[in-house]
Amino acid sequence: RNNVTAAAFLGTAFLILVIGLRGIKFLVPQHPDLVIAAIIVEITVLCMLGLTTWYERSDELQSAEAVETVRLPNDEYIDKEYVLQALRSVVEDLNSSVAPERGGGS
Repeated sequence: RNNVTAAAFLGTAFLILVIGLRGIKFLVPQHPDLVIAAIIVEITVLCMLGLTTWYERSDELQSAEAVETVRLPNDEYIDKEYVLQALRSVVEDLNSSVAPERGGGS
């Protein structure tokens, strides 16, 4: 996506340069080939930018999918619910091991 955005900006800069050169009479109006080429380049890169933006996944969808699975270091994936259940189990074990110490020390 960044490459397409950069191409759109470069195309815009090219078009502005060509139109500016024509405006200061550096390019003659009788030969509009370079101006037409600059306009075609700009339309092409803007269409590319528009299509990539249109078909890009939304941030909400990407973050929702990322939360559903967790990737382990050995390239395996586990379910989010499994991780949450394991964390709950660890917290319960810690609470149960700390409870006698709290009661005995008071």
